[in-house]
Amino acid sequence: RENLLPPGKSTRLFFWTGMCNPIAKQIKIARMSNILQINGGGGRLDANYPSVSDFYPPYAQVGEEIRINARASNEYEFTNLWQPPYDGFKHLIETLKFSESGFRRVPADIYFHYYSMEVKPSWNALRQVLNFARHQDWNFVKTSQYVQMVQDFLTARIFQAGKDTFLIRSAGFARTVRFRGETRSVNLAESRNVIGFTHETGDLLVHLNAEKDHRIVLGKTEMPIPYLSEFNRPVDFKQTGGDSIRIQANGYGYFRAKLKNLPPKRVFKLVNLTGLTANEYRPGTVLNLKKLKTQGKMSRRTFRSGVNGVLTIRAFLKNRSVLILRPANSFHFAEDRIKLWALAVVLVGFAAFQLQSLRKKAKK
Repeated sequence: RENLLPPGKSTRLFFWTGMCNPIAKQIKIARMSNILQINGGGGRLDANYPSVSDFYPPYAQVGEEIRINARASNEYEFTNLWQPPYDGFKHLIETLKFSESGFRRVPADIYFHYYSMEVKPSWNALRQVLNFARHQDWNFVKTSQYVQMVQDFLTARIFQAGKDTFLIRSAGFARTVRFRGETRSVNLAESRNVIGFTHETGDLLVHLNAEKDHRIVLGKTEMPIPYLSEFNRPVDFKQTGGDSIRIQANGYGYFRAKLKNLPPKRVFKLVNLTGLTANEYRPGTVLNLKKLKTQGKMSRRTFRSGVNGVLTIRAFLKNRSVLILRPANSFHFAEDRIKLWALAVVLVGFAAFQLQSLRKKAKK
C-alpha cells in the first residue's frame, strides 16, 4: 500500500490472484493488516452443469484462517480456459436466474477480467450479462460489503430468550434473519433494532439495522409502526419526531423501497440528500439543508400511500444518501403532478416543432 498507492489513497480489499489458493500464513497477513480478501471458489448452473453441487460454499477453511470464496465462475472458466469461440460467458445468465429463484442459495455475482474486451464474441457475451443485470430488481452490495456479511455470518450468535423472542448479536453486517416456514409477523413494538420484515417462499425474513444487538419478537404489531418490507440497496431506517421517517441508503443508481403500516392515503414529501460525504452521512448529524441545496445535493418529490397504508418510494443515489419522508398535504402532491404534466406537454410540443421543421426541410 505504501509503495503502490497515490498519496491520500487506501485499499481495504484484496482479490487473490492466479490459482487463488493462499496458505493460512498469507491470509493471516491480510487479516492482521485489516484488509478484506476474496477469491477462489465460484460455480455455475446451466445446461452443461445442471447441479447445485458445482457451487463452492461461501468460504473455505484454510488452517485456522478463512478465505472468502467468489460466488460464480468467471469468463475464463465459462470459455473452457479461454478457448474459441470466446462467448461462453453468456451462459452466466442461467446461473443468475437461478440465484434469484425460490430459496436463495447463492448471490448473483458477475466476475470478469479486462481481457473480456479483447475479442468481439467475449465482449458481446459480457454486454449480454451486464444488460440482463441492469433490468433485475436485485439488492446491490459492494464486494467488500459481501465479504463482511460472510464474516459476520460465521461469528454472529442467536439466542432464544423466550417462546417467541430471539436475540441476535453480530457485527451489524449480516442483516437478514430467515425463519423457515414461519407464517407470523414481527411485533415491532416489542422488538429492538428491527427495521422491517417480509414473507417470501413460505418463510419470514426479518430485516435488521446496523447495530450489534437485536431483539426479534414474533407476533403481531398492534400499533401503527411503519416498517420496510422491500428495498434494493443497503439501508438503515428510523422514525423520527413529527411522523417523519429517515432512511439512510448506500449505493449507486435507482433506489426503491416499500414501506408498510403507514396511515392510508397519507402524502409525504421526500427530501433526497444524495452524494454526501462521510462526515455529512454520520447518523445523528444535523444536516444543513440550505447548504446542501446550494451544492446540488438536495431534491424534493412527493409520494402518497395507498388505501392499505403501503408506500413505494423511488430515488436516485450517488454513493451515500439520506432520504427524509415528511408529512405533506394533497396540494403538494397535486403541485408535483402538475409540474410533471407541464414538462411532458413542453417536451411533446418541442418534439412536434422539430418534426415539423424536418418535414419542411425535406419538402425543400
